Amino acid sequence: MAADDITSVWHQRVKISVGADGAASDGIPVSNGLDTTAAGVLAVGVVGQFDDTATGAVTENQFAPVRISTRRALLVEGVASGTVVPVSDGGGNLSVDWAGTVPPIGAGTEAAALRVTLATDSTGLVSVDDNAGSLTVDNAGTFATQVDGAALTSLQKIDNIAHSGADVALVEHVPISGQLDDAATTAVTENQIAPVRISTRRALLVEGVASGTDINVAVNAAIPAGTNNIGDIDVLSIAAGDNNIGNVDIVSSALPSGASTAANQSTIITNTGNAATSLAILDDWDNAASDGASVSGDVAHDTADAGEPVKVGFKAIAHGANPTAVTADDRTNWYANRHGVPWVIGGHPNVVTATYLTTGAQTDDNVLAAIAAGNKYVITRVTIALAVATTVAVGVRLGFGASVVPALPASAADAVAGILVYHPGMNPGSGIQMGDGSGILGIGGDGEELRITCDAPTSGTLVISVSYYQIES
Repeated sequence: MAADDITSVWHQRVKISVGADGAASDGIPVSNGLDTTAAGVLAVGVVGQFDDTATGAVTENQFAPVRISTRRALLVEGVASGTVVPVSDGGGNLSVDWAGTVPPIGAGTEAAALRVTLATDSTGLVSVDDNAGSLTVDNAGTFATQVDGAALTSLQKIDNIAHSGADVALVEHVPISGQLDDAATTAVTENQIAPVRISTRRALLVEGVASGTDINVAVNAAIPAGTNNIGDIDVLSIAAGDNNIGNVDIVSSALPSGASTAANQSTIITNTGNAATSLAILDDWDNAASDGASVSGDVAHDTADAGEPVKVGFKAIAHGANPTAVTADDRTNWYANRHGVPWVIGGHPNVVTATYLTTGAQTDDNVLAAIAAGNKYVITRVTIALAVATTVAVGVRLGFGASVVPALPASAADAVAGILVYHPGMNPGSGIQMGDGSGILGIGGDGEELRITCDAPTSGTLVISVSYYQIES
């Protein structure tokens, strides 16, 4: 028995020796090597752990039991973790345990055969047995095929069609086919291949070199005897006898001799006078030309009425009914009442009404806005009213002028143009009304405005209301 002092703590020290009852043998001394025959050798057994189901790992510098097999054999591996341990062939014969069915040698199925992987850098050859004269090869591309029999005959016939010379007799012939493509003809672009077009009678359609042009065809100078369908032609001369020539222009008025009947002949009377001239004018009628079509009666103006006059019709519409509206710029009917009396509305389709007022005296002031050159004011109604609160009579002069209202004439002198309304002194509460908008009261000159000169309506207002439209000069 002995004790050791470890950090001021005494621990019992026990030394174990091996021997029979009442005797002891020490272990191998340190001074002896591992391979010794010294007496008193202490043999220590090595134990291991069977750990295959969930093998535990060991970390650096930690202790763990070694692994053994179910037959208590020690499991070993190379120095690098997980590598295999090199095994010698044991004198030229190495037996291998096969985990499964032993692969057949020289017989068996492909699925059961042992696969061999060839190295990609191998320079040797692999000998392949044809297995009694039949060798099957998998190919991802296309093999050259040796053709014989009917296939060879067909290829030879195709080859006979082609020729390389300008005048070579062909042994075989191929019929030309075409496509009937009339409903929605498909165009072909430059350098593209397409089927030629044919008619419903399988006739080949042709045209000139330029797209869509006609083919020039040589014709005989004379029409062959018999029935000929020649369409629309100019006939310079007609042979005697019956001639069915359809729709033609006849240069000569000479007709075949013989009886003339409605069934086989028409008579053309040549007229070199007024009739020919009239027909020529009718042929040249053009609404934009000077000889445009016109209609005239047969009785001159201010001449006793005779014959049947040219009449203008109306469309009757009942009182209280509205005509059906049409789109602007469309043609429309002219309406009348059921007794034929036309419906007429005076004025202009775009009459404008405006009002002007003043509480003081004015000299040549424009009532309407300035008008552009090349246009005129047309006045259809004027109303002038003076407020009843006005305490004095007011003189008013209304007329057309580019800058001033025309001045009044001298006593008993000729009237002055351009003055539309004049009153020397309107009483308060009075007014003047001229026109109702359906007619024309006055027309200004090119670029002239409607202007006013008046006295001051003291304590009141002078009001002018105007209906008008503008028109080009």
